[in-house]
Amino acid sequence: MKRIAIRTAAGLLGVLLIAPCASAQSWGHIESDRAAVAVGRKGIRHDRYELRRDLRHGDYRAAAREQAEMNRRRARLRAREEDLNGDVASRYYRDNDYYAWRRY
Repeated sequence: MKRIAIRTAAGLLGVLLIAPCASAQSWGHIESDRAAVAVGRKGIRHDRYELRRDLRHGDYRAAAREQAEMNRRRARLRAREEDLNGDVASRYYRDNDYYAWRRY
């Protein structure tokens, strides 16, 4: 009986010590997503600049490659933004299903 009480107390203590780390990891994930979104937007701005430059110089093959690269970046950016929005919503509204109706 004494062993069970000690193991239970040790388990509860472990959970209490780990809980702040789990919160820190979720904030770290949110911040890394925010940084990735910013980098993605910067990359799209640069690709847009290169696309305009290629079109101005008449290099349509390079412009098509830039357009394809922009489309890939936009798709990755949309996925990262959806992940970020989901993380933020679950962080602030963890127990509340207020936004559940928006997800189809």
